[in-house]
Amino acid sequence: MVKQLRKGIDSRTAREMNAKLQAIEGDADQLELDRLRDLFQGKYDPKQIIFLHDLYGLLEKVIDRCRDAGNIILQVALKYS
Repeated sequence: MVKQLRKGIDSRTAREMNAKLQAIEGDADQLELDRLRDLFQGKYDPKQIIFLHDLYGLLEKVIDRCRDAGNIILQVALKYS
């Protein structure tokens, strides 16, 4: 999206790209919930649980920031199109 914004992105393309980004974020949220559910089923030792729980949390933050950036790019594209 950033490359497209630099080139000049139209509102339709920005909306399509943002919709894809939103879908990816939703899929990632579901995957995180599935992994957390699996994490606490007794298959892992406590060190692994703590490590993986923290890792999943960090990945969630990264994906959320990508979604937030996509929303900002969409707002800019809509404002200047």
